Amino acid sequence: MNDSDMEQLISNLNAPNIGERMRAIQALGKSRDTRAIEPLIATLSDNAVMLRTAAVNALTMMGEPATDALILALQEDDDLLRTGAVKILGAIGGTQVSQALQIALSDENNRVRALAAEGLGTIGDPQAIPTLLDTLDDPDKQVVVRAVTALGKLQAVEAVESLIQLVVAHHDMIRHMAVWALGQIGDARAIPVILQALVEDCQTHPIDLGANEHDFRIAGNDGAGDANRPDVEIAALVKIGQPALVPLLNLLPKAKLAVRAYALMGIAQIDPTEGLIASTIALDDSDPFVRRIASQLYQRLSPPQD
Repeated sequence: MNDSDMEQLISNLNAPNIGERMRAIQALGKSRDTRAIEPLIATLSDNAVMLRTAAVNALTMMGEPATDALILALQEDDDLLRTGAVKILGAIGGTQVSQALQIALSDENNRVRALAAEGLGTIGDPQAIPTLLDTLDDPDKQVVVRAVTALGKLQAVEAVESLIQLVVAHHDMIRHMAVWALGQIGDARAIPVILQALVEDCQTHPIDLGANEHDFRIAGNDGAGDANRPDVEIAALVKIGQPALVPLLNLLPKAKLAVRAYALMGIAQIDPTEGLIASTIALDDSDPFVRRIASQLYQRLSPPQD
């Protein structure tokens, strides 16, 4: 792009017409011309949300050449500018960015801190684990949720005990994501606390049997976005695998009906052979719903008949 065209597009970033400004942002992003980096960074603090979003996309397209300027932007006083910069940096990645985002976890703005934690999970730098662990004490719930998610993505074994404490202490999205992260890490130490969370959440999420015997919903599978869904706990136990098999089998004789149903499904996913045996036994369960689940699993797991 020649100097005249570049100067015109940069000038149009301050045009009174929002459409003209949008077109300029998009054209500068597509150009990937480094002369556009600083003007686009300034646009991250625009009052119009759609223009800030367009500037984020344009700078993300610029990629690594924008890194230094974006890291410097993290030191600016403008919250909107820092928020945009940290989001873009998380998408660009790299060791230099990881170090900058670890510092950004101490930003005074909770949105910046949350996006920094999210970016560190995307980058996948194990060096960020100690800083993310410190972030679990953040006063903002969303920051903690993003830090927990990042630790799960990093499969941070060092985080297991801290995540177990979060499962015990919370009954909200923090618990939900801590259980998920423990499943991603796959450490057997988490099994008892995940089982306890499963029992608790099944008590607070009764099974809806629906209008007829075929119209039923397992607790939590209702699309309502409930943070304490038992299916998350079962998914985590399945992810941990064989070490969770015997504890799940031990639930079958004594647990309440929802727990028994979930346990059957988890067992079947971990070990289909054990799942077939367990579902065969559960065909005589005292509860009709559990028998229905057992019948479905039995049909799915049984070897084909000649």
